[in-house]
Amino acid sequence: MNTNAEQLNNEGVQYFLRGKFSDAKRKYEQALELSPSHTTTLNNLGMVFLQEKEYQLAEDYFKKAISITEKASYLANLGHVYANRNELALAEKQYIKAIEKDQNLVMAHKSLASLYQFTGNFENSVQIWNYILSELSNDAQFKVNLAKDHIQLKNYVLAMELLMEVTQGDTYNDVAYYYISWIQLHHKNFGLATESIYRSLSIEPNNISYRKLAATLHVSLSEFDKANKHWDFILTMDENNHGTRIDKAISLLSRKHFEEALKELNQVLQSEENNAKAMFYKATVLLETKVTQQALEILEKLSNQNNPFQQKAKIIIEELNT
Repeated sequence: MNTNAEQLNNEGVQYFLRGKFSDAKRKYEQALELSPSHTTTLNNLGMVFLQEKEYQLAEDYFKKAISITEKASYLANLGHVYANRNELALAEKQYIKAIEKDQNLVMAHKSLASLYQFTGNFENSVQIWNYILSELSNDAQFKVNLAKDHIQLKNYVLAMELLMEVTQGDTYNDVAYYYISWIQLHHKNFGLATESIYRSLSIEPNNISYRKLAATLHVSLSEFDKANKHWDFILTMDENNHGTRIDKAISLLSRKHFEEALKELNQVLQSEENNAKAMFYKATVLLETKVTQQALEILEKLSNQNNPFQQKAKIIIEELNT
């Protein structure tokens, strides 16, 4: 590859790292005009198209690079294309090929473990995280991922040991405390769980997942005002967070604050009129406030649709008609 093409490729890399994908693409294309078969630039252009979700173009460029030089990172990048297209068997095949080509390529191991994690093959992902940690990298992110899989497998002691180890380091502390809180919640240690989630929030106060778990813990402790503060914080950040708004409405309903609950549910249904969960709890509020006919209309609609509340709606309708 001549010097001009090399320089153009390197300029493209700098643009890519700054998120300026159009400029990066332009530089890579200029480099390929000078050196059409240079695999690094072909791969780099594939990475741009992958970021832009132009998966077919990304696949074409990765395959062209691989046809010239079967490099492990190129194989793994092609796996990313398949994973993003939900072609998981093809993605798995590519990641395995990449690992066979280079046992030390952490990214390929991580991608394969993440794929197994996503598909619920936790025994397989545990093996890979363990391999990474023992042979390739002691990074906290891998310990957290291994702990997550142990939680799924109900290996809580192993998970807790890993997470406590992470909290002694400088990175991923907030994530570690979040999963520690989940373990404590599972064991109904609400006080310890609350202490842990507030450690997460002290590091990342705007994290919605942390706020949701904090709200859940306060509900478990019957501390509804504190739970409301977290729900309101989330809704201030994202007023269309329907799951949070419904959670808040259910809490209000449980305390017989029917008017406030109905207001929250109506706000969800204004933007998502067929939200089955919001519809069901609106019907529940209407039944509690003796607006029976309107509640029945909602329940009939739910009973005729395939949704998680279909059977519950049918049972309530039968009870009302007896």
